[in-house]
Formats: sequence, C-alpha cells, structure tokens
Amino acid sequence: MQETERGIALPTVLAISFLLFVLFTAMIGQIVRSQQAHRLYVEAVRAQYAAESGIAWRQLRLSKKNNDIHMEEREIDRIRVLTQVKRVNQLNQWQISATAFARYGVSQTITVYLDENTLEILRWVR
Repeated sequence: MQETERGIALPTVLAISFLLFVLFTAMIGQIVRSQQAHRLYVEAVRAQYAAESGIAWRQLRLSKKNNDIHMEEREIDRIRVLTQVKRVNQLNQWQISATAFARYGVSQTITVYLDENTLEILRWVR
C-alpha cells in the first residue's frame, strides 16, 4: 500500500454514510408529509359530504313545513354539522348554511339559497 492512500477509506465511508443518512431522512420526511396531506384531503371530502347532507336534511325539514328558523347541530358520520336556516325576505328565498367540523381541524361550509315555494336550490355558495 502506498503512503498517499492511507486514511482515505474512512473519510470516504463517512461521506457516503452521511449522504445516505441525509437522503433517507429527506425521503422519510416526504413520506410523512404525503400521508398527512392525504389524510387532510380525505377529511375535507368527508366534511364536504357531511355539510351537503346537513343541507339536504334541513331542506327536507322545510318541505315538511317545519319552518324552525334557528341553528341546529347534529352528527353525520362522526362529523359535527352545524346548520342554520334564515329567511331572505327581499328575495323570497330560504338560506341554509351548513358547517361540518371534521378531524384534524378541517371544516367545510356550504350555503344554499332555496326558492321559498318550491324549495328548489337556486344557488350554491362554497
């Protein structure tokens, strides 16, 4: 072995080990962030469907001439949904708002405007 080659193996192994550690750590971080983003997306979709269910539930109650104009809370698929019905007199419409509160701090709010007589949805606001 030549004298110039002595001691080069240890720094090389350390440099390669350090690079592999950095790459492995970055890869694990990316996987964790990807899984978290997926969980948040799934909860947002669940919350949106729960809010839409809350709208449909209040629309059904209006069709049964149960014109209770107040806030009400119920649980849909383990998601808390807060609904509110208001009458918009100047437009002859009902306004129904539903806010769904899911896990991880995710919430979705949907507001619809209904025709006063037919209860047909005239406009969605997300």
